[in-house]
Amino acid sequence: MHGQCTSVGVSGFSLHGGVHFGGLSELYGLASDNILSLKAVIANGSMVELTNSSCYMNAKGVDYHECNGLWFSLRGAGSSFAVVTELTIQLHRLPSTFKSSLSIFQVMVSSSTNASRYIDIFINSVPSEVSLTFFGLDAYFKAFLFVLKFIKSNERKRALHHGMSRLLGTKTRKGSDYVYFVVEATWVAEGDDGGNDDIYGDKIGNLLSKIHDKIVQGNIYAHGDLAIDMPLPFLYTDRTWSVPSYDLVWGSGHAYGGASITTGAAGSESVLQALMQRFHSHLMLSRSSKRAASHCSDCVVVLHRVGDGLASRTSSSSSSSSSFNPLRTNSTLWAEVDCGLFYRKLRNWPMCSRWIDDTQLVLDQAVEKRNHSAFHYPNVPNLVTENWGEMYYGKDTYNRLLEEKRIWDKKNLFNHVQSIGSAQRKKDIINNDLIEHAHLCNKAYKWRGLRDLRLGITIISGFFFLRSIYSGARRLIHQLLTSRKCDTSTSTSSSM
Repeated sequence: MHGQCTSVGVSGFSLHGGVHFGGLSELYGLASDNILSLKAVIANGSMVELTNSSCYMNAKGVDYHECNGLWFSLRGAGSSFAVVTELTIQLHRLPSTFKSSLSIFQVMVSSSTNASRYIDIFINSVPSEVSLTFFGLDAYFKAFLFVLKFIKSNERKRALHHGMSRLLGTKTRKGSDYVYFVVEATWVAEGDDGGNDDIYGDKIGNLLSKIHDKIVQGNIYAHGDLAIDMPLPFLYTDRTWSVPSYDLVWGSGHAYGGASITTGAAGSESVLQALMQRFHSHLMLSRSSKRAASHCSDCVVVLHRVGDGLASRTSSSSSSSSSFNPLRTNSTLWAEVDCGLFYRKLRNWPMCSRWIDDTQLVLDQAVEKRNHSAFHYPNVPNLVTENWGEMYYGKDTYNRLLEEKRIWDKKNLFNHVQSIGSAQRKKDIINNDLIEHAHLCNKAYKWRGLRDLRLGITIISGFFFLRSIYSGARRLIHQLLTSRKCDTSTSTSSSM
């Protein structure tokens, strides 16, 4: 089990929660719930081996109650307590009846109130056993190519029919008013042996197609300029979506940051409205010639409507011993904004970073105004929330983590930005550190580019070299054959 960005290391992903936005977390819990055992070096240099029921320190058995707090802390806040050297993670066989499908929503973010209301209506129209994920991009062709990559081969003809008619037609809107969501729905089909490739032949798939028809007909929103349109119906995929690298989204050579919020059903519409407003702000800035030069290169929005399975997994003894925020049992919407900046534009990082920070504050205020419960996902760190410890882990959990920190790391050896018990570092220092690190990465990208260029020149040169040899060989053979014919004709003439 892994997140959607498969280039992210599995250890950091698992030790700080680890959610899969493709429905696997609903089936099997978070990655931290699936850690069966681990080995780690703690602050005093001792090697510990931990499971849910045993503890060994320097290969000697220890009363488990002495290590219970460390086991709790490492599975959710791992980097603050030890250097983890080995993980044993539970594997799962995906059910043969696991279904995954993709669609595209065209959402008018300039009408944030209507857009957020109708997305919320759609989310609530889909049964809770279905996991929904929205991946927002700023252009229809990006969303269409994304879908085309993952859908089943027998669905591509249908997708091309819908997609090309939109690309060539006038219905796909341009400008700063629209975001295009790749919408993924995943579920475990009932009464199906897994061999049915027709989405209409499955109960949930049939329901999704009916919802699609409602959206297309405009029955759940006002007519005129549509707050939501659905240019591509739900189509079956071969697998859940993933991004091998964010380079595919932003291009090679970028730095990025993000903002996140997770809330319950009561706060979902407020969060959605705040997200639509912020993405509209991003589109306005990025498409303004005067402002684009000082803004982020690109941003994406990820929304995840959590199915029932994640809450039920939390009730197990294994997951309840994790330090991940307990509010996940009541969460229904995970929201995330990720923004990237090309290394060649790093001088603009403070401006891009400020926009990300403002987005985080807007999301926080959206839930605080109406007293909705919410938390932040630790794997999308933000540096602007003052009570970040409570927002990541919950007040009671963070207090317990502080106590465990005093026991296992008295001198605060494992100290980094937003580690347990650390003071909030100044943002300008962090920005300078990031820019310095990014410059090093930029040099690495340049060297890689030169290497790729040299390799390309070598390949092209080799091609022309072989081509010249081939041409020369052909000319030589042709000359030999011609001379032989001439010799034959001369000898014939002489004999006559």
